[in-house]
Amino acid sequence: MSPVIGLGIVNVGTAGTPVPISANPVVKNVHQMQLIPRSGNAGRVYIKIYNPATGLYTNATADGLVASQPIEFTAYTSLLDITTFFVDADTSGDGITGFVIY
Repeated sequence: MSPVIGLGIVNVGTAGTPVPISANPVVKNVHQMQLIPRSGNAGRVYIKIYNPATGLYTNATADGLVASQPIEFTAYTSLLDITTFFVDADTSGDGITGFVIY
């Protein structure tokens, strides 16, 4: 069985400003990740993947996620680098929780 690590709560301080899902990751590369918008969110949250080569974000959730609507990412050919995953929100203070399997 693979170890599971909780990500805690990640809040977006200012709507429209992506924040890393893990500012100080215990592990960087993981096999699987599940992210869950907090049940008390007022609006939608968006998961974005940052490309350090271009400095651009790609929306992994174009329409956003509503409260308690989970999204799962699974690595099939290579590991997921969680330092490239960010969360943004329509409403300041909204956020996510989740876990990784490495």
